[in-house]
This record gives sequence, structure tokens and C-alpha cells, in this order.
Amino acid sequence: MKHLYIFILGIMTCVACSNVSSTKTQDASNNSTQFSSDSIRIIDSLYIGKTYEGDSAWMHTNYTCTYPVTDNPDWQKAKQNILCWICDIFNDSKHANWNNIEQVAAHYGDSIRNRVKEDMALESGYLPSDQFEQSIDIAPVFENDTIITYGKGIYTFLGGAHGGYYYVGTSFNKNTGHQYNFDLLSKYDKETLNKMIIKGLGEYFSCTQEALADMIDVEDIYNIPLPSTPPYITENGIAITYQQYEIACYAAGMPSFVIPLGE
Repeated sequence: MKHLYIFILGIMTCVACSNVSSTKTQDASNNSTQFSSDSIRIIDSLYIGKTYEGDSAWMHTNYTCTYPVTDNPDWQKAKQNILCWICDIFNDSKHANWNNIEQVAAHYGDSIRNRVKEDMALESGYLPSDQFEQSIDIAPVFENDTIITYGKGIYTFLGGAHGGYYYVGTSFNKNTGHQYNFDLLSKYDKETLNKMIIKGLGEYFSCTQEALADMIDVEDIYNIPLPSTPPYITENGIAITYQQYEIACYAAGMPSFVIPLGE
């Protein structure tokens, strides 16, 4: 059995699970206008055995996380809320180790490896499935004086024609720690919001409003539901993202658009 377990933390690379280093990526002084952060990367590749057809069965995971470590006393609530949000991604819903993301991520990686081995293994020594691949990428995607937005992208492949990708952006108020949700859209009435959705999706698909009805799978073009995941703040405005298959076929990707600031 081949087993490769690599931690990459900060800008230091260590090919051993017992050798971990950390480096802050930004100035953590109280005068900084941006969050300081650390990053960790966990890569795990595992050869498991042979399938019924004689193919090699394998697992590969790649988890990359950039997380806040700011010492600014005014941002501690936001820092804690972001770390708890990251814990949720790594299935630590109790947030028992919210201030130790390295441990949370490593525990998640171990649990995935053990679960894949258990799911694939049979008493006969052969495997019903031959592929498992997952990558998670967590990092800040936008920051200004009062807002920081983190994004998480999750790719999973279980064999077949293609894998699946899931992306969520989440914005936090740096001063209060508030985690924004659909409240970002609360100032728009239903009619105005639907017009914005029609316009944004029309721009995404590069089509007219009449043609949009054939591009998306909704019952009423004038009553398009909001996506399952909340909007988030970017440099250009409020981003709206629909996940794969949510309102369109796989080939359509992830329909998304931005409501410009001031609208």
C-alpha cells in the first residue's frame, strides 16, 4: 500500500506529517487595514487495491485553506466567526477547535481517508469502486476597510463522465463580525430583484429575455427563485451564483452575475 501525506503550511513545504511550519502572510499589526493570515495545504494520495475489473483503486485529496490570524482587537469577533465558518466546511460543527484550523483540517482529511478505505473495501479483497478525488480551496477573495469575503470551492469526483463543483462566497463585517446572508438583498422588492436576476442571467448566457426561458429550467421566467446559496460582496457589487444543475444543465456551468453597487 502506498501512502503519501504532505502538509504545506504558509510558504514552507514539508514532506512529512510530523514536520509542520507556519508563516504569517501579512503584517498583523493593529494599524494594518487588512487581515493577516496563514495557510495550510494537505495533500493525501492513497492506493487501495484492485477493482472487479482489475483496475487500480485510488484516492486523492487536496485541501487548501487560507485563514485569518489577525491580532487587531477590533476584528476578533469577525476572526472567530470566519474560523467557525471554516470549521463547518471541515465538518466541525461544534467549533470545539475553532482556533486551531490546522488540527480541524487534518482531522477532516483523516476521516475522509478512513471512510473511503472502508467504503471501498470488501472481504473478498476486491473493490466495487475505483476512484475518489476531492479538493477544497478556502481563501479570501475580497477585502476593503469594513468587509472581507471568503470563498470556498469544493470539487468531488467519484468516477463517471465528470466530477462536480460547488462554490460559495460568504461576506463578513470586519468590525461587528456579522456574517451576511440574503440580508444583502433585503432592500430590493420582489419585482425589482426578479428584473435584476433576468438581466444578470441574460448577460451570463448572452441572450435576450425571450431566449432566456429556453436556457434555464424554471417554471416562470418572471418568478425565478434565488439560488440556494446566499449572495456575497465583491469589488464590483453583490455576486449571485447558482450551483451546477440548480437552474440549468451541467454544460451551462454555474450561472452567475453581479448586481452593481448603487443599484
